[in-house]
Amino acid sequence: MNQILISQLESLLDKDQTNIKLFREDKISEDNLVQIQKDNFIFIKQFIKENGFPFINVSSEKAYRAAFLVIQHSGETAYLQETIDLFNNKTDKEIIKSDLAYLIDRVRILNKQLQLYGTQYRIEHKNVTFFDLEDESNIEKRRKEMNMESFEDYKKKVKEMIVNKD
Repeated sequence: MNQILISQLESLLDKDQTNIKLFREDKISEDNLVQIQKDNFIFIKQFIKENGFPFINVSSEKAYRAAFLVIQHSGETAYLQETIDLFNNKTDKEIIKSDLAYLIDRVRILNKQLQLYGTQYRIEHKNVTFFDLEDESNIEKRRKEMNMESFEDYKKKVKEMIVNKD
Protein backbone atom coordinates (compact mmCIF):
# COMPACT_ATOMS: atom_id res chain seq x y z
CA MET A 1 0.00 0.00 0.00
CA ASN A 2 1.48 3.34 -0.95
CA GLN A 3 2.35 6.07 1.54
CA ILE A 4 -0.36 8.47 0.33
CA LEU A 5 -3.09 5.92 1.11
CA ILE A 6 -1.53 5.10 4.46
CA SER A 7 -1.36 8.83 5.32
CA GLN A 8 -5.06 9.24 4.44
CA LEU A 9 -5.99 6.54 6.94
CA GLU A 10 -3.64 7.84 9.62
CA SER A 11 -5.17 11.29 9.26
CA LEU A 12 -8.65 9.77 9.52
CA LEU A 13 -7.70 8.13 12.82
CA ASP A 14 -6.49 11.46 14.23
CA LYS A 15 -9.74 13.17 13.19
CA ASP A 16 -11.86 10.31 14.54
CA GLN A 17 -10.19 10.41 17.95
CA THR A 18 -10.40 14.23 18.07
CA ASN A 19 -14.13 14.11 17.35
CA ILE A 20 -14.72 11.52 20.06
CA LYS A 21 -12.80 13.74 22.50
CA LEU A 22 -14.85 16.79 21.46
CA PHE A 23 -18.05 14.82 22.02
CA ARG A 24 -16.91 13.70 25.49
CA GLU A 25 -16.17 17.35 26.30
CA ASP A 26 -19.68 18.33 25.08
CA LYS A 27 -18.16 20.44 22.29
CA ILE A 28 -20.02 18.59 19.52
CA SER A 29 -23.42 16.94 19.69
CA GLU A 30 -24.11 13.23 19.57
CA ASP A 31 -25.92 13.75 16.25
CA ASN A 32 -22.84 15.50 14.87
CA LEU A 33 -20.55 12.69 16.04
CA VAL A 34 -22.87 10.03 14.57
CA GLN A 35 -22.88 11.80 11.20
CA ILE A 36 -19.08 12.10 11.20
CA GLN A 37 -18.77 8.40 12.03
CA LYS A 38 -21.21 7.51 9.23
CA ASP A 39 -19.18 9.58 6.77
CA ASN A 40 -15.97 7.90 7.98
CA PHE A 41 -17.56 4.48 7.55
CA ILE A 42 -18.61 5.26 3.97
CA PHE A 43 -15.03 6.38 3.27
CA ILE A 44 -13.50 3.23 4.83
CA LYS A 45 -15.83 0.89 2.95
CA GLN A 46 -14.91 2.54 -0.35
CA PHE A 47 -11.23 2.59 0.57
CA ILE A 48 -11.24 -1.15 1.34
CA LYS A 49 -13.20 -1.90 -1.82
CA GLU A 50 -10.59 -0.09 -3.93
CA ASN A 51 -7.40 -0.91 -2.02
CA GLY A 52 -8.06 -3.91 0.21
CA PHE A 53 -7.98 -3.96 3.98
CA PRO A 54 -4.99 -2.08 5.42
CA PHE A 55 -3.52 -4.94 7.42
CA ILE A 56 -0.52 -3.98 9.55
CA ASN A 57 1.96 -5.81 7.31
CA VAL A 58 0.89 -3.85 4.20
CA SER A 59 0.25 -0.42 5.74
CA SER A 60 1.02 0.77 9.28
CA GLU A 61 -0.43 -0.04 12.66
CA LYS A 62 -2.01 3.42 12.77
CA ALA A 63 -3.67 2.99 9.35
CA TYR A 64 -4.89 -0.45 10.42
CA ARG A 65 -6.29 1.04 13.67
CA ALA A 66 -8.16 3.70 11.69
CA ALA A 67 -9.96 1.11 9.58
CA PHE A 68 -10.63 -1.16 12.54
CA LEU A 69 -12.02 1.58 14.80
CA VAL A 70 -14.25 3.12 12.14
CA ILE A 71 -15.70 -0.32 11.35
CA GLN A 72 -16.01 -1.23 15.05
CA HIS A 73 -17.94 1.96 15.82
CA SER A 74 -20.17 1.70 12.74
CA GLY A 75 -22.65 -0.72 14.26
CA GLU A 76 -23.19 -2.15 10.76
CA THR A 77 -23.67 -5.79 11.74
CA ALA A 78 -23.23 -7.29 8.27
CA TYR A 79 -19.99 -5.39 7.65
CA LEU A 80 -18.73 -6.18 11.14
CA GLN A 81 -19.34 -9.88 10.40
CA GLU A 82 -17.52 -9.59 7.07
CA THR A 83 -14.58 -8.09 8.94
CA ILE A 84 -14.65 -10.93 11.50
CA ASP A 85 -14.55 -13.41 8.62
CA LEU A 86 -11.66 -11.46 7.07
CA PHE A 87 -9.73 -11.36 10.37
CA ASN A 88 -10.14 -15.08 11.13
CA ASN A 89 -6.89 -16.98 10.59
CA LYS A 90 -4.81 -13.80 10.24
CA THR A 91 -1.44 -13.62 11.97
CA ASP A 92 -0.13 -11.16 14.56
CA LYS A 93 1.81 -9.51 11.72
CA GLU A 94 -1.51 -8.66 10.02
CA ILE A 95 -3.94 -7.84 12.85
CA ILE A 96 -4.05 -7.15 16.55
CA LYS A 97 -5.69 -10.33 17.79
CA SER A 98 -7.68 -8.61 20.54
CA ASP A 99 -9.44 -6.55 17.86
CA LEU A 100 -11.13 -9.73 16.67
CA ALA A 101 -12.56 -10.17 20.18
CA TYR A 102 -13.95 -6.62 20.10
CA LEU A 103 -15.61 -7.29 16.74
CA ILE A 104 -17.09 -10.60 17.90
CA ASP A 105 -18.50 -9.06 21.09
CA ARG A 106 -19.88 -6.06 19.20
CA VAL A 107 -21.77 -8.28 16.75
CA ARG A 108 -23.06 -10.48 19.56
CA ILE A 109 -24.37 -7.46 21.51
CA LEU A 110 -25.98 -5.97 18.39
CA ASN A 111 -27.66 -9.35 17.82
CA LYS A 112 -28.92 -9.42 21.44
CA GLN A 113 -26.54 -12.23 22.42
CA LEU A 114 -24.19 -12.49 25.39
CA GLN A 115 -20.63 -11.33 24.80
CA LEU A 116 -17.66 -13.71 25.01
CA TYR A 117 -14.72 -11.43 25.88
CA GLY A 118 -16.23 -8.66 28.01
CA THR A 119 -15.24 -5.81 25.70
CA GLN A 120 -18.61 -4.08 25.43
CA TYR A 121 -20.19 -1.77 27.98
CA ARG A 122 -22.55 1.16 28.24
CA ILE A 123 -22.08 4.44 30.09
CA GLU A 124 -24.84 6.26 31.92
CA HIS A 125 -23.96 9.29 34.04
CA LYS A 126 -20.33 8.16 34.44
CA ASN A 127 -21.47 4.68 35.51
CA VAL A 128 -20.02 1.85 33.47
CA THR A 129 -22.11 -1.30 33.04
CA PHE A 130 -20.62 -4.21 31.14
CA PHE A 131 -22.98 -6.26 29.02
CA ASP A 132 -23.61 -9.80 30.28
CA LEU A 133 -21.19 -12.60 29.48
CA GLU A 134 -21.65 -16.07 28.08
CA ASP A 135 -19.82 -18.76 30.07
CA GLU A 136 -18.35 -16.22 32.49
CA SER A 137 -16.26 -18.87 34.26
CA ASN A 138 -14.04 -19.19 31.16
CA ILE A 139 -13.65 -15.50 30.28
CA GLU A 140 -10.02 -15.30 31.38
CA LYS A 141 -9.10 -18.28 29.21
CA ARG A 142 -10.83 -16.73 26.19
CA ARG A 143 -9.22 -13.32 26.81
CA LYS A 144 -5.77 -14.90 27.14
CA GLU A 145 -6.24 -16.70 23.79
CA MET A 146 -6.82 -13.26 22.23
CA ASN A 147 -3.74 -11.71 23.91
CA MET A 148 -5.94 -9.56 26.16
CA GLU A 149 -5.39 -8.33 29.70
CA SER A 150 -7.47 -9.85 32.50
CA PHE A 151 -11.12 -8.87 32.62
CA GLU A 152 -10.66 -7.28 36.05
CA ASP A 153 -7.76 -5.13 34.82
CA TYR A 154 -9.76 -4.11 31.75
CA LYS A 155 -12.80 -3.16 33.86
CA LYS A 156 -10.61 -1.02 36.14
CA LYS A 157 -9.00 0.71 33.16
CA VAL A 158 -12.37 1.45 31.52
CA LYS A 159 -13.88 2.78 34.74
CA GLU A 160 -10.85 5.02 35.38
CA MET A 161 -11.04 6.35 31.82
CA ILE A 162 -14.74 7.21 32.20
CA VAL A 163 -14.45 8.76 35.65
CA ASN A 164 -11.39 10.83 34.65
CA LYS A 165 -12.64 11.93 31.24
CA ASP A 166 -13.35 15.51 32.33
